[in-house]
Amino acid sequence: MRNSIILAIVIYITMVNICLSSENNYQTYPMSFEETRHIAIDALKPLSAKIGRFQVVPFDIPPRDPRVDHSNEKILIKIGYSRLSPVSGVYSNCTANSDVRTIFCDARFIDDLIDEFHLNLGANSLKLYRTLILRLILAHELGHIILKHGVAAYHGDDRGFSVFRYVKYKKELDADKFAVNLIDTSTLDFNAQYGVISDILHSVVSKKICPDTFPDWCPCSGYTDPTLCSKIPIGPGLPVYSGENFRIELNGTHPDFLVRFSLFLILSKSRVAKAMYANDAQFIIDNTYINSGIYLESLSILDSLK
Repeated sequence: MRNSIILAIVIYITMVNICLSSENNYQTYPMSFEETRHIAIDALKPLSAKIGRFQVVPFDIPPRDPRVDHSNEKILIKIGYSRLSPVSGVYSNCTANSDVRTIFCDARFIDDLIDEFHLNLGANSLKLYRTLILRLILAHELGHIILKHGVAAYHGDDRGFSVFRYVKYKKELDADKFAVNLIDTSTLDFNAQYGVISDILHSVVSKKICPDTFPDWCPCSGYTDPTLCSKIPIGPGLPVYSGENFRIELNGTHPDFLVRFSLFLILSKSRVAKAMYANDAQFIIDNTYINSGIYLESLSILDSLK
């Protein structure tokens, strides 16, 4: 009896601390070019053995001439941050042009994602989150460069479901597969790299199911307890709703993140992703609807990519 009381007290204190921490999420702050440059270099260093030479530069350097052959030159990563000043040709997004071996990236994209889904829980974790997320996105853009896709952008259809329209969206899916293979075969902390995807998915799903209380994890003080929201586990990690009638519609600011990051976990061949996250990611894919209520074409597309 005494042990049960102690356990109940510990659980209650843990829940209160989590609720308090979610109410006081540390917000991102604008980055200078030097800060974005260092984060980009940290993100790319573990991948450099596979991608070759690269250089991180500001947007104000002259563009490469597309009429010239740049195949033996360094990959350029032009990076800026539009919360401080406009970034020419790109807003809260990353794009690639394989003809000039250049990636164009507005790092605001990363912080918009972190702030929207309340991923950052403290100043000490901010740089790590920025690095891990930017690595995923740059790995994808590097896929466009290496696979010679011409001009391509990270964002997809506004409703998100085009990521599973294989014929129309083949370049993006192929770049996602390249990114996963690149990360899988590099020397990385896979628990951290794939764990951040798990955190993103948890937040995306939690926000869709619990829009009135997000980012508080349920049950928090004063929260009314709908069936689905009560099933969201406290803390990070993918939510699993065994036996529940779980349905998610793709909408909001970044609808494609739910399926695209799930796809990363499903395609990964790393033991960490397969053992800890792949089944849950597949479950999310299988139970996700586009806005019209039609199932995503997930199984056929995944089979064609594997």
